[in-house]
Amino acid sequence: TRMRVSMKYNGIPTPCESFGYGEVEDYTVAIGGPSADTQAPSTPAGLTASNVAQTTLTLSWNAATDNVGVTGYDVYQGATNLGSVTATTRNITGLTANTAYQFTVKAKDAAGNQSVASSTLNITTAGTSSTYDVKLRITFDNYPEETSWEIKDANNQVVHSGGTYPSQPDGSTLNITKTLDVGCYTLVLKDSYGDGICCSYGNGSYELTNSTSGAVLASGASFTSEDTKNFCVGNAAIHNSNTDVKTDVESSDIVIHPVPAKDFIIIRMNNFNGSTYRIVNKAGQIVRNGKMSENRIELNNLPSGMYFVSVKSDTKTITKKLILK
Repeated sequence: TRMRVSMKYNGIPTPCESFGYGEVEDYTVAIGGPSADTQAPSTPAGLTASNVAQTTLTLSWNAATDNVGVTGYDVYQGATNLGSVTATTRNITGLTANTAYQFTVKAKDAAGNQSVASSTLNITTAGTSSTYDVKLRITFDNYPEETSWEIKDANNQVVHSGGTYPSQPDGSTLNITKTLDVGCYTLVLKDSYGDGICCSYGNGSYELTNSTSGAVLASGASFTSEDTKNFCVGNAAIHNSNTDVKTDVESSDIVIHPVPAKDFIIIRMNNFNGSTYRIVNKAGQIVRNGKMSENRIELNNLPSGMYFVSVKSDTKTITKKLILK
């Protein structure tokens, strides 16, 4: 606001004063508070995506500017506001594999002014894998020259095999990585002498895992000439009418609980008569064994981790994985 003020001076001027009676001066005076912030931030630029996976990705962009200050960024997936962040990155989750998405970002300030949306970023998430790596870990007994293995596909064709291992030291561990297409397979562990790899002449064991996730696909330790396990990789499911095939997931012959265990396990099976049991750790060492005279086995003083429980009857041996807390 501009004001014009006139002054009247009634005194006697001194020699240093020089102004006329009734002199008029102009003054500019601000009345009230500062003006409201109505300026929006600049448009965020450089929107890019990194670490694009099947269900997740990371967005990043360049910082916007504002006459007062940028307070945050709204991230949009299509027309949906995913919420605000103060940084110039945002992790996006919950996406679907092999699907196209559109993302934009808007900057905002403390007064609620919002910038124009950034350029649209079009991204397609990664597709599901058609192949999977699996790792077979074999801990040998005292006769590696008797041990061999095969992986067969759904048509019973051998896709991978190995052994025997005469140059492998007794009791040593061998890790083997192979690639499989999506589907269901059969792993066969063989012992040419017919006494398995545990526990008459050494404490051997085996475990097949998904190399990426670490999920256990098959495992075992004690058997006679062969131990056969079915498993699947990818989204395939087992469809097998062969009831003689033993798996670690389910078996009508034996049930072990609680899972995971802590101080004890209870083994339920159709007939205890003449059966014996062994509990073997991942290093192939027997940590518990005895006759199945009762169904409760104490586990106190055992360290937490993964073990294998083998129950042997007159006709067969069944091995199951045990997790101890």
